[in-house]
Amino acid sequence: QDFIPEVDALLHQYNKTSVLFDTPKSTLVPNVLFKPEQAGQYLRFNHYTSHDNLVRNDYLPLLDAENIWAVDEHVFETVSGFFPSAGYYHYSSPLIESLLLQNKNRGSEENVFVNVRKNRFDVVVLKGNTLLLHNTFSYKTQQDFMYFLGYVLEFLELNPEKVEVTLLGEIEKNSALYEIAYKYVRNIRFGTRNSDFKYSYVFDEIPKHFYYPLIHLQLCGL
Repeated sequence: QDFIPEVDALLHQYNKTSVLFDTPKSTLVPNVLFKPEQAGQYLRFNHYTSHDNLVRNDYLPLLDAENIWAVDEHVFETVSGFFPSAGYYHYSSPLIESLLLQNKNRGSEENVFVNVRKNRFDVVVLKGNTLLLHNTFSYKTQQDFMYFLGYVLEFLELNPEKVEVTLLGEIEKNSALYEIAYKYVRNIRFGTRNSDFKYSYVFDEIPKHFYYPLIHLQLCGL
């Protein structure tokens, strides 16, 4: 609330504004099973929600599913007060949809995508154009990070010597997270931005795999 008026770029008028909320409380429900009036009940199967949580949902067209999520109501009202005409989404919605879009023509092999943020990371596993898994894990150390990543690979019976793992988000080659991942996963690489668009020179200062959901939000049809 305090910093928004101090950021000049946030005070301009734009043709379209979108806001991503980074909250760990989200769950996917196939659209054929989804009933809007029961959105809160679906979410409570996996997450505790309190009286001050606002429950919302995003429709993911490529997945034909609803991403149901909760955000602190005060936080949402504060943000929507500054951007009343904005579209509001959970950060995992463009992550999942853009990965499905960019990988729709790949083969039938499994591909693992790891989106790293401070103290949390997301794992998206695709098999061709089918979503096998999406989950978010909290971590404090690089050992925590590798434990959960290794658990996903073991759970899906994916060989760490063969499966391709693509890193996105706030992770760099000289980081402890990368070093421990490379010890256990041999076929590892960094992701990149969608090459169909031209980017300002300002983006040259940012690694191409950083802020993947934010950059790809407008490209995935949400």
